[in-house]
Amino acid sequence: MVLVHGAWHDERCWGDVTAQLDLRRVPWATLTLPSTDPGDDLPGFAADVAAVVDRIERIDGNVTLCGHGYGGMVISEVGNHPQVSRLVYLAAYCPRPGESVLDLAARISRCPPLLLAPGDGRMRIGRAQAQRLLYSDLGRAQAADKAALLRPSTAAIYRARSTNPAWVTKEATYVLCRRDRVIRPSRARRMADRVARSQIATGRAATHLAVLGTGHSPFFSAPGHVAALLANPSRRGAAVGG
Repeated sequence: MVLVHGAWHDERCWGDVTAQLDLRRVPWATLTLPSTDPGDDLPGFAADVAAVVDRIERIDGNVTLCGHGYGGMVISEVGNHPQVSRLVYLAAYCPRPGESVLDLAARISRCPPLLLAPGDGRMRIGRAQAQRLLYSDLGRAQAADKAALLRPSTAAIYRARSTNPAWVTKEATYVLCRRDRVIRPSRARRMADRVARSQIATGRAATHLAVLGTGHSPFFSAPGHVAALLANPSRRGAAVGG
């Protein structure tokens, strides 16, 4: 299980999920994408893809890729690797060929794609905005603690375009979060539907949609349910938190 975080986060966001995966004896790997807290060279989408490929190739056997938010763009590109057997989009951007996060965000997101960008090639999100948008179903103190850990990301990652997204040819599941304030659930379902049509057309697994009753960051608010979905691809989802 290779877990790929989204913008502004790093691999620490998966800590509660990986603890749950350990209980289920599911092997996992995480990494921090190069575009997080970038250096002066501003590594972008290509560097992120290369980093995930490198992580996969240090693992023996097949892997499942799970991407959150922008991480959905990364796993779509990496998922064509022969070791990847399954994709999980966790409240994630699921692009068609040629689409960028900017394209998708303009149609499906309540979250402006470049927040507090000072023109230095990095994008940032304010702590108050993060608490309201990313961590809306956490308690105030916990949301503040998580927001304090966020780091800038290379702004260019939101302009990078998908080339040959792997969900077209690989088994994939979209996890829709019903209280998501970033990717509106009605629009997330459209991305899930495109995955479903691909799964049906190619005769692959019927399980293409799972639903969690959480906000945008279920790795914090419902890590046990996230781990259960990752460990058991036949599970269609649960109503967590309404």
